[in-house]
Amino acid sequence: MRGFRLTAVPAAVLAVAVSVVLVAATPASAAASVTHLQVVHAALTANDLGNGWHRVDLSGGGAGTPEASEGCPGTGYMTTGLRYDVQRGFQFETTPTIVHEEIQSFRTVRAAMRDFRKGLAQFTSCTTFTMEGHQWNVNRLAVANYADRSALFRLAGSVTSGTADVPLTMYLNAARYGHHEILTLTAVGGATDAALEKRIRDSSVQINKLATAKVRVKLGR
Repeated sequence: MRGFRLTAVPAAVLAVAVSVVLVAATPASAAASVTHLQVVHAALTANDLGNGWHRVDLSGGGAGTPEASEGCPGTGYMTTGLRYDVQRGFQFETTPTIVHEEIQSFRTVRAAMRDFRKGLAQFTSCTTFTMEGHQWNVNRLAVANYADRSALFRLAGSVTSGTADVPLTMYLNAARYGHHEILTLTAVGGATDAALEKRIRDSSVQINKLATAKVRVKLGR
Protein backbone atom coordinates (compact mmCIF):
# COMPACT_ATOMS: atom_id res chain seq x y z
CA MET A 1 0.00 0.00 0.00
CA ARG A 2 1.83 3.11 -1.19
CA GLY A 3 -0.14 5.97 0.23
CA PHE A 4 -3.53 4.29 0.67
CA ARG A 5 -2.99 2.15 -2.44
CA LEU A 6 -3.52 -1.61 -2.38
CA THR A 7 -0.91 -4.26 -2.96
CA ALA A 8 -1.55 -7.92 -3.74
CA VAL A 9 -3.80 -9.93 -1.45
CA PRO A 10 -4.45 -13.68 -1.44
CA ALA A 11 -7.15 -15.01 -3.71
CA ALA A 12 -9.02 -16.85 -0.93
CA VAL A 13 -9.06 -15.70 2.70
CA LEU A 14 -11.37 -17.55 5.05
CA ALA A 15 -11.37 -15.98 8.53
CA VAL A 16 -9.50 -13.73 10.90
CA ALA A 17 -8.85 -14.86 14.49
CA VAL A 18 -6.71 -12.33 16.34
CA SER A 19 -6.11 -11.68 20.01
CA VAL A 20 -3.96 -8.62 20.70
CA VAL A 21 -2.90 -6.64 23.76
CA LEU A 22 -1.86 -3.02 23.26
CA VAL A 23 1.60 -2.13 24.54
CA ALA A 24 2.21 0.86 26.75
CA ALA A 25 2.52 4.06 24.69
CA THR A 26 5.80 5.70 25.71
CA PRO A 27 7.49 8.28 23.42
CA ALA A 28 10.82 7.16 21.99
CA SER A 29 13.38 8.72 19.64
CA ALA A 30 12.84 11.80 17.51
CA ALA A 31 11.16 10.56 14.35
CA ALA A 32 13.14 12.85 12.05
CA SER A 33 16.35 10.99 12.93
CA VAL A 34 15.10 7.41 12.88
CA THR A 35 16.96 4.84 10.77
CA HIS A 36 15.58 2.25 8.40
CA LEU A 37 16.50 -0.48 10.88
CA GLN A 38 14.50 1.27 13.61
CA VAL A 39 11.46 1.37 11.32
CA VAL A 40 11.92 -2.35 10.62
CA HIS A 41 12.00 -3.02 14.37
CA ALA A 42 8.78 -0.99 14.76
CA ALA A 43 6.86 -3.37 12.50
CA LEU A 44 4.64 -6.08 13.94
CA THR A 45 5.98 -9.57 14.58
CA ALA A 46 4.12 -12.87 14.64
CA ASN A 47 4.53 -12.88 18.43
CA ASP A 48 2.78 -9.50 18.63
CA LEU A 49 -0.24 -10.95 16.84
CA GLY A 50 -0.38 -14.06 19.03
CA ASN A 51 -0.25 -17.84 18.82
CA GLY A 52 -0.70 -19.36 15.40
CA TRP A 53 0.60 -16.42 13.37
CA HIS A 54 3.73 -16.54 11.21
CA ARG A 55 5.34 -14.25 8.65
CA VAL A 56 4.82 -14.88 4.93
CA ASP A 57 6.09 -13.30 1.73
CA LEU A 58 3.23 -11.50 0.02
CA SER A 59 5.34 -10.02 -2.77
CA GLY A 60 4.22 -12.53 -5.40
CA GLY A 61 0.74 -13.50 -6.53
CA GLY A 62 -2.60 -12.37 -5.23
CA ALA A 63 -5.46 -10.26 -6.39
CA GLY A 64 -3.20 -7.64 -7.95
CA THR A 65 -3.46 -3.88 -8.19
CA PRO A 66 -6.79 -2.12 -8.80
CA GLU A 67 -7.20 -0.93 -12.37
CA ALA A 68 -7.51 2.77 -13.11
CA SER A 69 -10.85 4.16 -12.00
CA GLU A 70 -11.58 7.79 -11.25
CA GLY A 71 -11.17 8.68 -7.57
CA CYS A 72 -10.21 5.14 -6.59
CA PRO A 73 -7.11 3.16 -5.51
CA GLY A 74 -4.17 3.12 -7.87
CA THR A 75 -4.87 6.54 -9.40
CA GLY A 76 -4.63 10.14 -8.30
CA TYR A 77 -2.03 11.69 -6.02
CA MET A 78 1.67 10.91 -5.83
CA THR A 79 3.25 10.08 -2.48
CA THR A 80 6.04 12.57 -1.74
CA GLY A 81 8.48 13.01 1.13
CA LEU A 82 8.58 9.31 1.99
CA ARG A 83 11.82 8.32 3.72
CA TYR A 84 11.34 4.67 4.67
CA ASP A 85 8.73 2.08 3.70
CA VAL A 86 8.54 -1.25 5.55
CA GLN A 87 6.02 -3.98 4.72
CA ARG A 88 5.21 -7.31 6.35
CA GLY A 89 2.68 -10.05 5.77
CA PHE A 90 1.34 -12.64 8.21
CA GLN A 91 -0.66 -15.85 7.92
CA PHE A 92 -2.71 -17.60 10.60
CA GLU A 93 -1.58 -21.24 10.96
CA THR A 94 -2.06 -23.07 7.63
CA THR A 95 -5.21 -21.19 6.67
CA PRO A 96 -5.26 -18.50 3.98
CA THR A 97 -5.87 -15.89 6.68
CA ILE A 98 -3.73 -12.86 5.92
CA VAL A 99 -2.81 -9.54 7.53
CA HIS A 100 -0.63 -7.07 5.64
CA GLU A 101 1.12 -4.19 7.44
CA GLU A 102 2.95 -1.20 6.00
CA ILE A 103 4.79 1.53 7.93
CA GLN A 104 5.62 4.69 5.99
CA SER A 105 8.05 7.09 7.69
CA PHE A 106 8.12 10.56 6.14
CA ARG A 107 10.82 13.22 6.21
CA THR A 108 8.49 15.76 7.83
CA VAL A 109 5.22 15.73 9.75
CA ARG A 110 3.81 18.00 7.04
CA ALA A 111 4.57 15.39 4.36
CA ALA A 112 2.86 12.68 6.43
CA MET A 113 -0.15 14.93 7.01
CA ARG A 114 -0.40 15.68 3.29
CA ASP A 115 -0.20 12.03 2.30
CA PHE A 116 -2.80 10.97 4.84
CA ARG A 117 -5.13 13.79 3.81
CA LYS A 118 -4.79 12.96 0.09
CA GLY A 119 -5.30 9.24 0.70
CA LEU A 120 -8.32 9.88 2.89
CA ALA A 121 -9.90 12.17 0.29
CA GLN A 122 -9.24 9.65 -2.49
CA PHE A 123 -10.75 6.67 -0.70
CA THR A 124 -13.65 8.67 0.73
CA SER A 125 -14.63 9.83 -2.76
CA CYS A 126 -14.33 6.32 -4.19
CA THR A 127 -17.41 4.14 -4.32
CA THR A 128 -16.35 1.45 -6.82
CA PHE A 129 -13.24 0.24 -8.62
CA THR A 130 -12.29 -2.71 -10.81
CA MET A 131 -9.69 -5.33 -9.86
CA GLU A 132 -8.89 -8.09 -12.36
CA GLY A 133 -12.30 -7.85 -13.96
CA HIS A 134 -14.28 -7.79 -10.71
CA GLN A 135 -16.14 -4.75 -9.40
CA TRP A 136 -15.45 -3.73 -5.82
CA ASN A 137 -17.46 -1.45 -3.54
CA VAL A 138 -15.84 0.89 -1.03
CA ASN A 139 -17.42 2.26 2.15
CA ARG A 140 -15.85 4.39 4.85
CA LEU A 141 -16.75 3.24 8.37
CA ALA A 142 -16.71 5.21 11.60
CA VAL A 143 -13.75 4.62 13.92
CA ALA A 144 -12.58 6.59 16.95
CA ASN A 145 -9.21 8.33 16.62
CA TYR A 146 -6.41 6.43 18.38
CA ALA A 147 -3.60 8.41 16.73
CA ASP A 148 -3.33 11.92 15.29
CA ARG A 149 -5.72 10.67 12.59
CA SER A 150 -7.27 7.29 11.87
CA ALA A 151 -9.61 5.91 9.24
CA LEU A 152 -11.31 2.63 8.34
CA PHE A 153 -12.61 1.43 4.98
CA ARG A 154 -14.52 -1.67 3.96
CA LEU A 155 -13.83 -3.02 0.47
CA ALA A 156 -16.13 -5.75 -0.81
CA GLY A 157 -15.87 -7.66 -4.07
CA SER A 158 -14.66 -11.00 -5.35
CA VAL A 159 -11.56 -12.72 -6.72
CA THR A 160 -11.09 -15.74 -8.93
CA SER A 161 -9.69 -18.81 -7.17
CA GLY A 162 -9.15 -21.69 -9.55
CA THR A 163 -12.33 -21.82 -11.61
CA ALA A 164 -14.60 -20.19 -9.03
CA ASP A 165 -15.26 -16.61 -7.99
CA VAL A 166 -14.85 -16.16 -4.23
CA PRO A 167 -16.50 -13.24 -2.36
CA LEU A 168 -13.86 -11.24 -0.50
CA THR A 169 -14.21 -8.52 2.11
CA MET A 170 -11.21 -6.42 3.11
CA TYR A 171 -10.80 -3.89 5.90
CA LEU A 172 -8.21 -1.18 5.32
CA ASN A 173 -7.11 0.67 8.47
CA ALA A 174 -4.95 3.79 8.25
CA ALA A 175 -3.44 5.80 11.09
CA ARG A 176 -1.09 8.78 11.16
CA TYR A 177 1.14 9.40 14.15
CA GLY A 178 3.63 12.26 13.81
CA HIS A 179 5.95 11.51 10.87
CA HIS A 180 4.45 8.07 10.26
CA GLU A 181 1.55 6.33 8.57
CA ILE A 182 0.56 2.85 9.70
CA LEU A 183 -1.55 0.89 7.22
CA THR A 184 -2.99 -2.58 7.80
CA LEU A 185 -5.15 -4.70 5.51
CA THR A 186 -7.26 -7.57 6.88
CA ALA A 187 -9.41 -9.78 4.68
CA VAL A 188 -12.01 -12.56 4.81
CA GLY A 189 -13.21 -14.71 1.90
CA GLY A 190 -16.52 -16.46 1.44
CA ALA A 191 -19.99 -15.66 2.72
CA THR A 192 -20.21 -13.64 5.94
CA ASP A 193 -22.97 -12.79 8.34
CA ALA A 194 -23.32 -9.76 10.62
CA ALA A 195 -21.56 -11.42 13.56
CA LEU A 196 -18.54 -12.47 11.49
CA GLU A 197 -18.33 -9.07 9.81
CA LYS A 198 -18.22 -7.38 13.21
CA ARG A 199 -15.52 -9.76 14.39
CA ILE A 200 -13.39 -9.10 11.32
CA ARG A 201 -13.89 -5.34 11.55
CA ASP A 202 -13.10 -5.18 15.27
CA SER A 203 -10.05 -7.40 14.85
CA SER A 204 -8.75 -5.23 12.01
CA VAL A 205 -9.01 -2.12 14.18
CA GLN A 206 -7.23 -3.85 17.07
CA ILE A 207 -4.40 -4.90 14.76
CA ASN A 208 -3.91 -1.33 13.56
CA LYS A 209 -4.07 -0.02 17.13
CA LEU A 210 -1.39 -2.50 18.11
CA ALA A 211 0.78 -1.51 15.14
CA THR A 212 0.32 2.19 15.90
CA ALA A 213 1.19 1.71 19.58
CA LYS A 214 4.39 -0.11 18.61
CA VAL A 215 5.39 2.73 16.27
CA ARG A 216 4.71 5.21 19.07
CA VAL A 217 6.99 3.26 21.43
CA LYS A 218 9.79 2.50 18.97
CA LEU A 219 9.88 5.66 16.84
CA GLY A 220 8.13 8.48 18.64
CA ARG A 221 6.54 11.32 16.70
